[in-house]
Amino acid sequence: MDATLTKKADALAKEFAGQATTLEELNDAMRALMKTALESMLNTELNVHLGRTAEAENNQEIAAAEPAPRTDTSIDGTSKPRNRRNGTSPKTIQGDMGKLPLS
Repeated sequence: MDATLTKKADALAKEFAGQATTLEELNDAMRALMKTALESMLNTELNVHLGRTAEAENNQEIAAAEPAPRTDTSIDGTSKPRNRRNGTSPKTIQGDMGKLPLS
């Protein structure tokens, strides 16, 4: 972990410790942090796999109301099938923090 990320983690841990009044509240906050981080990493992994950038994802959200074409045209003028998401499904992972449901 690089120094910047370590500093951010330390600051977040101090904030959690200052606001949590019980160990259960602290554990719940840590589980929520882990859930959000894992979902974000899985979404990023899928975007990379599909060859998407953050800019392309934002443009797609804006144009979500328009019907999507079934193919994309490449630079050489040929058509190729689009790589698209087919939705999501809930998953549960088991780890040191117990079972953690992901969306």
